[in-house]
Amino acid sequence: MRLRHPRHSLRVRFGHHATIYGVLTDTAGHPLANQPIQVSQQLRGAGQVFAPVGQTTTDVNGLMRFTAAPGPSRTLSFAFPGTDSLKAAIANVNLRVPAFSTFGVEPRLAHIGQRIIFSGRLLGGHIPKAGKSLLIEGVDRGLLVPVSRGLRTDRRGQWRFAYVFHNQTGAAYTYAFHLAIPFDSVYPYLPAATHALPVTILNP
Repeated sequence: MRLRHPRHSLRVRFGHHATIYGVLTDTAGHPLANQPIQVSQQLRGAGQVFAPVGQTTTDVNGLMRFTAAPGPSRTLSFAFPGTDSLKAAIANVNLRVPAFSTFGVEPRLAHIGQRIIFSGRLLGGHIPKAGKSLLIEGVDRGLLVPVSRGLRTDRRGQWRFAYVFHNQTGAAYTYAFHLAIPFDSVYPYLPAATHALPVTILNP
């Protein structure tokens, strides 16, 4: 069985379906029509196991198609069980899905000493029991500067962080902030970062 994806890996946008195509042939390369293909998946992360998620059937040309539902990074396994005269076959494809979080900040215009609030929600589920670690970074003259320390979501993926500017050179300066979602061995999404939001700080 051959899958039509280079290196058997496919990057999928968060919240989107993924369609996988393949062809089933015998050892001589002849297509095998109307044959069942069993589909199972294993989520990315330690301790995960394969579980059935569906099945499909090859067409008259031996071609198969399967649309995977939106979800986390995982391995899809396509198995042809074989027959009395045909050997079983299996092929895998890795779906690589980046994490996604909403990201907001209020107020966008503040004074030195005034508290600003960053907040959002990590979507997609599969949040670890202790929450998922996050990092708010400021972008200052092309450099990434860590702002938050020990920031984690709750079990529902929600998070909130307060920050105060204590000093600044100049009367006004606009900073850009984004949320980084780092790698976690028990979280089945790829590392990602949100778009940047500007915050202007006034120095009276």
